Amino acid sequence: MAVSIDWNELAEEARQDRRQGRRVNLNYQIEVRGADEFGAFYSCPARTRNVSKNGCCFETERKIKQGEVVSLQVMRRNPNGEKQTTRPLIFRICWVANEENLWIAGAEMTEQVEPWGIAFPPKNAPSKAPK
Repeated sequence: MAVSIDWNELAEEARQDRRQGRRVNLNYQIEVRGADEFGAFYSCPARTRNVSKNGCCFETERKIKQGEVVSLQVMRRNPNGEKQTTRPLIFRICWVANEENLWIAGAEMTEQVEPWGIAFPPKNAPSKAPK
């Protein structure tokens, strides 16, 4: 299924976002891996709601806890449209919320990598006004 992305809308959204990192509403399929409170390992599918240079917000059906350290593997397409999967990347769960039957989590990367396949402008970069 092809996804149509309105890049001008995404650029405007990133320009207006005043939080610590610029967030862009992009959905990526991800695989979350971690260990529960009993030390049992788990792996579950999830998808991002938005991404930033430093992390993401994702949703999954599995309960996730604040403070948990997990690995996320991002599944996306490269500029040629070919499927790619990143290596497992370590994230720390900063916050968690429950919405109906989904767990929503905000996660921060523990290393500086670019798993999303897009470039984010520096935090203090001046915004260009639309022409």
